[in-house]
Parts: sequence; C-alpha cells; structure tokens
Amino acid sequence: MISSIYLHLTSQCNMQCRYCYMDRPYGELALQDWMTFFDQIANSPPEKIVITGGEPIMYPGFFDITEYCKLKMSDCSLQLMTNGTFVTSENAHRFTMFDEVRISIDGNEENTDLLRGKGCAKKAIEALKALRRENVNVTASVTVMPDSGFTMTEIAKQVRMMGFNHVCLHPVKKVGKAKELLAGQKENCMLEDNCGVGQYLNLMPDGSAFPCHVLCTPDYYLGNVITDGYREVCNNLAEISRASVTG
Repeated sequence: MISSIYLHLTSQCNMQCRYCYMDRPYGELALQDWMTFFDQIANSPPEKIVITGGEPIMYPGFFDITEYCKLKMSDCSLQLMTNGTFVTSENAHRFTMFDEVRISIDGNEENTDLLRGKGCAKKAIEALKALRRENVNVTASVTVMPDSGFTMTEIAKQVRMMGFNHVCLHPVKKVGKAKELLAGQKENCMLEDNCGVGQYLNLMPDGSAFPCHVLCTPDYYLGNVITDGYREVCNNLAEISRASVTG
C-alpha cells in the first residue's frame, strides 16, 4: 500500500535554488483533473499527501485544490512544502488545514541566501511567525550540503535559534541542478539499502508518476494518473518494487 503521495502542483518557482531537483518545466494539470484524482483515491487514501512544487502556492488553484483534498480525505495527513514567500499575515489562517507546513531554510541566514537567493531566510522567518500566530504546525526543511562547513547538529541549532521548534534535515541528492554541485562525487544509489521504493508515489505537475523524486527518469516512469489511471500506476509501481527486492 502506498503510504505517501508527493504531489508537485507546479514546476514554477520564484527562487533559483542551486540544488533544485526540478530542473525542467512541466505542463500543469487543470484544477478539475486533480479533483478527479482525489475522487479516485478517496476510498483508499494514503497515510500522507505532501503538496509541493516548484513553489506550490504559485499554482492558480492552490487553496481550492488543497481544501478539496482535505475535504475528501479528512483522515489523511496533509503536508505542505513551501519556501514561505507567499505566506502573509493576511492569508496565514488559510494554512490551518495542513497538518504540517514545512518551510525551506538551509541553516543560518548567510548559508540560506547563498543557496537559495538573497533575502530568502528573512522571508522564511516572516512566514514562520505568521503561521505560528495561527497555531499552524511548522517545521524547518533543511537541505544539507556536504561542504556546508557545519555538522547536522550545528545546522539544527542554527535553525532553532531562528524560532523553528521542529527541524527535518535532508542530505542533498545528486539529481537536477545538484548534479553540477556534486560533480565528481559518488552517484546516489538506486533501489538499494531498502530505500522504501513501492511505498511512495511522486506525481509531477502533468500527472506523470515516478517512484520518488530521485527516480524521475524514463526508466522508472509509471504512467500518468489522469490518462492511465491510478490503479495502473500503482500496478507498475508494485512491479518495480518486486524487481528491487528480487534483483
């Protein structure tokens, strides 16, 4: 059974992160297509749906689609991954539908701005403050570079000093733009060490499906949840999962 669906609403973003794995534009599905998809999976929902991007709030129907998702699957944990720049004091109350909001910030202000763009850290902190005033559960999502000069413990302390109570650390993956940053380093393992392939579904803005964001390549294409259907995509995912175990 799929435990988590990562739904990339859009490949659009107002930042130019040096390590971004979304290294090419995608066409976007219409709001009604995503609503139809939620109707399909409502009877057997995953444990968690993660709304991400690009910057997902840039999707024109962002609040409509997220509210519909929560309405159809109230018991499913709904998480948002955002850079925080579109969160304001005026709209912060609309994010209370999320069980968790993860704001991207990469340690101290200097390091964050170096990797993500000048002023990004301050905007992330402003979003944090606005959301916490609405009692939204907020977590810092930190992408850790191998040459950051800080240990993970030090990075976590830096972020907590900014006001985040919860921190999630992610080592950078050698995909997308990060291929240039990590040139010469060992390639990421594919389907090794029980990575959990088969439990997750990664949906791109056009509805195309892959096992995870590291495996977004033609070899691991599972089909399209709109044109091929959710069941067919899940069957293809199960085959890849079995192959990873037996191979």
